[in-house]
Amino acid sequence: MGPPPYKCGADDCENGRTYSSRKALKLHFLYHVVPPENAQKCTKCSKYFPSAAQLKKHVGDKHPTHKWKCACGKAFWHNKSLKSHIAKSKDGGHRPEE
Repeated sequence: MGPPPYKCGADDCENGRTYSSRKALKLHFLYHVVPPENAQKCTKCSKYFPSAAQLKKHVGDKHPTHKWKCACGKAFWHNKSLKSHIAKSKDGGHRPEE
């Protein structure tokens, strides 16, 4: 299978990036046309995004946080995992962090 058919032609694009769909290229192109004063900045890595929705997706993908924490310091993606961790603890010192 050859390279993806949709290539970014913007002068400031790194290596003329290619995309597998027209929609993906269109989203990418927003990075070139959104004025810097309207861009959304990630507070964790200082990258800029053309929309709040794309910033939110970036943060979820690149900087995820564990929502459920135990008093012992371990953190979990799901409440069910935290409950299982607490149920398995032998010393009784495990409880949801407050």
